[in-house]
Amino acid sequence: MTTLTASLFLALLLPGSPAEEGAATTSSPAVSAVSADQTQQVLADLTQFSGSLPVLAAPDAAMITPIHPVKPVRRETGPFVTRNWLVMTAIQHSTATFDAWSTRYSISSGRGRELNPLMKPFAGSGAIYGVIQLAPMATDYLGKRLMRSNHPTLRKLWWLPQAAGSAGFMLSGINNLRVASR
Repeated sequence: MTTLTASLFLALLLPGSPAEEGAATTSSPAVSAVSADQTQQVLADLTQFSGSLPVLAAPDAAMITPIHPVKPVRRETGPFVTRNWLVMTAIQHSTATFDAWSTRYSISSGRGRELNPLMKPFAGSGAIYGVIQLAPMATDYLGKRLMRSNHPTLRKLWWLPQAAGSAGFMLSGINNLRVASR
């Protein structure tokens, strides 16, 4: 790019260039110090190419190094894994609904109360069923991201967030029924 800019600038300074024809007869001191022959020599030096290889010539066969194809990362997201993820999603959302139902049952029996400060405002109404589904949605997303991870160990542990969430909701629901039946 620099060579091109310099050659265009020097071409405009050549005698008889369109820039000089319309300009005044006075010239700057830098231009008067360079003769026409020197300007043409500088232009020729700037625009010469290497004589060893033509510009578009192909390299020798010895210079070509073989490129080995890169093995793609194997991701276990086939139909079997996707089906298992959907099953885990259904189980987790079902256990969350069971936890919400058992919480309302325990509170309505008069023996239980909601201890989770985030769920406490919704415990007395039917809104608890919708609000409690936010946590399973977050773990579903995390499980899907783990399933598609580039790290092989994380790809094998995609089921862990959903299983832990399901176990927590199930234990909470069972505890709510135990409290309500005292």
